[in-house]
Amino acid sequence: MISRSSLIRLLSLGVLIISLIVIFSWRADFKFFLGIFPGAPTMKFNTALLFLLSSLGLLSSTKKDDTFTYLNYLLGSLIILLSLTTLVQFIAGIDFGIDNFLYKDDLTLNYPGRMARATAFCFALFGLALISSKLKGNITRKITKYSLAVIALITILAALTYFLQAFASTKVLIFNSMAFHTALSFFILALGLSLCNPKSSYIDLLSGEELGSKLARKLLPFLIFLPLALSLVLLYITATQSLNTELGITLYTIFYAVFGIFFTSWVAYKLNHQDSERLKLEKSLYKTNQELNETIRFKKQLVRTSPDTIMIINLNDQKVRYINKDINPGLGMGKERIQGMNIAEILPFVHPRDRETLIDLHKNLLKSTDDDIHDIEIRLKLKGTNWEWFSVRGKVFNRRDENWVDEYVLLVRNINEQKSTQKDLMNAEKFSIQGELARMLAHELRNPIASISMATEVLGHKVGSSQKEDLKNYFQILSRSAKTLDKLVTNILTSANYSPCVLKEEDLACIIDSSIEKASDRIYLSGITINKRYQEGCYPVLADKEKLEIAIVNILVNASEAVVPDEGRIEIKIENNNTDFLLSISDNGHGLESDQIDKLFDAFYTNKDTGVGVGLNSVKNIMEEHDAKIEVFSKPNQGATFKMYFHKIEA
Repeated sequence: MISRSSLIRLLSLGVLIISLIVIFSWRADFKFFLGIFPGAPTMKFNTALLFLLSSLGLLSSTKKDDTFTYLNYLLGSLIILLSLTTLVQFIAGIDFGIDNFLYKDDLTLNYPGRMARATAFCFALFGLALISSKLKGNITRKITKYSLAVIALITILAALTYFLQAFASTKVLIFNSMAFHTALSFFILALGLSLCNPKSSYIDLLSGEELGSKLARKLLPFLIFLPLALSLVLLYITATQSLNTELGITLYTIFYAVFGIFFTSWVAYKLNHQDSERLKLEKSLYKTNQELNETIRFKKQLVRTSPDTIMIINLNDQKVRYINKDINPGLGMGKERIQGMNIAEILPFVHPRDRETLIDLHKNLLKSTDDDIHDIEIRLKLKGTNWEWFSVRGKVFNRRDENWVDEYVLLVRNINEQKSTQKDLMNAEKFSIQGELARMLAHELRNPIASISMATEVLGHKVGSSQKEDLKNYFQILSRSAKTLDKLVTNILTSANYSPCVLKEEDLACIIDSSIEKASDRIYLSGITINKRYQEGCYPVLADKEKLEIAIVNILVNASEAVVPDEGRIEIKIENNNTDFLLSISDNGHGLESDQIDKLFDAFYTNKDTGVGVGLNSVKNIMEEHDAKIEVFSKPNQGATFKMYFHKIEA
């Protein structure tokens, strides 16, 4: 489809060609292109010259820079000057000699070489429109619009004059002094300049969607063609003398009035019907808009008062498109920072062990239907080294098609207090049961421990001095063990008064060394070789030193009981594992069956003849309090490995 600027150039080129042909025809004395129709008025040399300037002015109107604007002003001024000079000659009866200045007209009897009054008037209007089209302001826009509209009207009337003149016996019409191609050129110029400035021309009036423009489009054909048809009939009946002129004019008026009334009524009915439909639509839209505004207001209030943080994730640019409120502005988790943040930038705020959970939620949402809802619980860092629990509920929010999710929404709620309460209730129940059992066991153990202690002391007195020196280490082990058991019983009796772990920065290697020292008697008696693969001072973790030592001692004691005496080996090593330190304690003992591994940390479960099944359950509880994961890998006759993951303290 041809562009508007290209069409304007074609129109200006058409006028330019017409003007050049006429100029050439005057110079070559080629009369056909001067008047087109035999006996019709001719286009004068000065007229062709002004059309040449006008076509250049129209062409320069398509350009926006200052040079062409000044060219428009110059050409417009020249056109106005020559056209007004011609009009002054008609009005004042003066001949300034400009009509035959460039070429002498020998064909015209009245005013040779002078353009018609209507032609000069149209040139004056076009020159004015050419200048005003480059100026700003409402007044200049109106000047352009009305000037071009008058030119178009005059040229249409001139064209109709030529059509009706074929049926008239005498030249009685007002615009028959304008040549046909003059009228055509003016119409082209007015159309071209209107296209240059559609908002300042009759083009906008006729092409708009307003009621007035629709009315103009419907009435314009009627206003042109009905009078033309009736005029043809009137000319015919008067030329054939079928009716006298007075009766013909009367019939012309009656027919015009009747057709005018019917046509206007039909147009009014159509427009009223359209306007009625428009009003209904406006009322419907107004009601819908009110409902929409109310819905939006309700949703805004709901979002503002929601206890949840609402986030919309856009998957096309992998960013947070919307968040309704701050999570923690003090640590860079404010609304303004998070909105627009890349998804990957959020992960450092998520606990390292929960990041995989969050990634799984993201993957599941990509494969979800519109009705699927996914729930997870993760920990977020809110201050210092403290992590708090949050529930996250996800759902598809917007999708491109059934296979492509554009956005999903997350509802994030802080449940740390709820989790803490649940944990306290579980601990209370668990330690209530364990406390009752502990009191029973402690009561039963007091007497045997006292007997062992007394028997050890008596044996020490009865054994001879030579033997006493040989058995010195064993008597010391018995004495220390009795004291340790007595202390353990005391701890069991007070275990019902549970106190939570107090975590602070400790070196994991130091805790292991201290634990090995506390289990040294058992290790010595079993003849176990310890292989340590770690360095002190390199593994900072958050820990309750005393409780973590209890857990590690329990694991070491279990390992010493699982190996063959004097053949046992225990390897202890610490490795870097992404965001964790991995502590591994491996032995070469008898190993475990898979069903034993599944129950290993259950309370009161044991595979020992003399065990009570509280040691490893205690280990599990202590590890949970340290937010540390523990795993057991073992096969029968291939030993066992306890792996514990401790979160690193971030620098």
